[in-house]
Amino acid sequence: MNNDPRTTTIKTIQVLAPADRKPSPTLVIPEPVPVIPVAATPAPPIISDQAFHQLLLQLLEGKKPAEELMKYLCNQQETVVIINDKETTSFLQCCAQLQHKKNIRLISLSLARSKQGCIEALRIRYDKKKFIGLF
Repeated sequence: MNNDPRTTTIKTIQVLAPADRKPSPTLVIPEPVPVIPVAATPAPPIISDQAFHQLLLQLLEGKKPAEELMKYLCNQQETVVIINDKETTSFLQCCAQLQHKKNIRLISLSLARSKQGCIEALRIRYDKKKFIGLF
């Protein structure tokens, strides 16, 4: 060794005791999860505008239950109904409001359909029948 400070380099090395080595975890490949086919939600049946109009008239007269018309609606009870272009309610509220009223005449019914063909919204226009008195 040369004691010349220009060329002498001192290095410190720290020696550690051997560590307890844990075996490296083995790679566990999980079994593939079986894909269970999800049953597609059945599309509501499609009805023509005229047939729905007839069912609605029968509903208003009390001859048909509301459930018979709800199967054609996308959102069942919560389908939007616009009454006389002034009031917006749900289908169930509309049925309760108009059912069994004898002095109502349905002027028009417009249906908004989804791509699947079910009814998303209804627009109902009606007026009250006027009675002509002979007395």
